[in-house]
Amino acid sequence: MKVKTKLFAGKTINLKEVEEKDAEFIFELRTDPELNQYLSTVGEGIEQQREFIRNYQKKTNECYFVIESKQGEPYGLYRIYNVTEDSFVPGSWIIKKSAPVHIGIESVLLLYEYAFHSLGLKTAKIDVRKGNNKVIAFHKRFGAVPVGEDEFNVYLDLSLSQYEITRKKYLKYIPEFAQ
Repeated sequence: MKVKTKLFAGKTINLKEVEEKDAEFIFELRTDPELNQYLSTVGEGIEQQREFIRNYQKKTNECYFVIESKQGEPYGLYRIYNVTEDSFVPGSWIIKKSAPVHIGIESVLLLYEYAFHSLGLKTAKIDVRKGNNKVIAFHKRFGAVPVGEDEFNVYLDLSLSQYEITRKKYLKYIPEFAQ
C-alpha cells in the first residue's frame, strides 16, 4: 500500500508532505515549550531535524505532513504512522498559536479523510499522553473509544463507522469532493 502523498488538499488548508526545507519550521514548533509538553523531544538543532526528515523519507508506512494554508503558510504538523492493512496511528499533531481557530478541526478531518477514504483504512489507533486532557476529550467527542492505558499514555480507537457518524457534524470543513 502506498501511504505517502505529496499533497492532500482540503477546503482551506492542505496537508503537504514534509521536506528538508521545512526543518526550521518543524524545529521551532517542536521546541516551543507551550506547545511541546506532550510530544516526544526533538534533536538539538535544525540539522538533526533535517536528518530526521531524510530518514523519514526512506520509510514506507507513514506520512508526515505540514498543515498549511492554500497560500503555503505553515500552521502546524500532523502525521500518520504504523500504517497496517487496516489501521493507522495519527500523531505528532501540533499547531502554532497564531493559526486560525478552525485549523485544529479541519486538520483532523483532512487527515482522517486521507487515511479512511484515500487509503481505505478502518481504524485510527490514537495514543495521547496522560495529562493532555484537552486532546483526550477532543478525541472522545470525535467518537474515539478508550481501549486502555499505560504509565504514560491513554489509548483510544476511532473506527471508520464512528468517523462517518461524526464527520456529518463537520461537513463545512470537509472539501466538496469528499462529501
